[in-house]
Amino acid sequence: IMKTPFFNALFAMIPGLGQMILLGHVLDRLEKDPELHIVLDSPASGHTLSMFESTHNFHEMFKTGILADDIKRMHAWLSDAGFMKVHVVSLPTKMAVQEGKELGRQLSELGLNPPLHWLNCSMATNQEITDSPDAVLPEFLQKKIKLEEILTDEESFQTILPYIASADFAQIVQAIEPKLVEVIE
Repeated sequence: IMKTPFFNALFAMIPGLGQMILLGHVLDRLEKDPELHIVLDSPASGHTLSMFESTHNFHEMFKTGILADDIKRMHAWLSDAGFMKVHVVSLPTKMAVQEGKELGRQLSELGLNPPLHWLNCSMATNQEITDSPDAVLPEFLQKKIKLEEILTDEESFQTILPYIASADFAQIVQAIEPKLVEVIE
């Protein structure tokens, strides 16, 4: 029903409505099956923030009624540490990490639990690279590793996933699995 021309036009007129409805569907599925785990992978911090802000915006518009009650229920679930966790994953650059930290602050202001911050594709934690003598590494790679080391000294992360030089999905998963298990348990 959401793909009909009427709803497409409605979503275009009311920004955030589609995101709020999607979030409502996700929460409804989780309510029906508490053992279910859903991962929402958002490519940009703006999209993530917009999705969660939409519930607050619509709550302001519809202060009472069925929709307002549903939004209050959404807020209760989203702020429950036992129900939802947010993991902000950044590439190991100062700008990406700053954007991730800002997203975390903004999500906390919306009432979500403080997110866990991850660093992904770290050259400085890649075993093959760290085992190589500096003389073997190209200068640009040495500089990148130094910048990452400064970044990890300045900021704290829940976990740091190494850069894996492989196009083989199974090999990548096998390499990062111990870190993922460590975080989940």
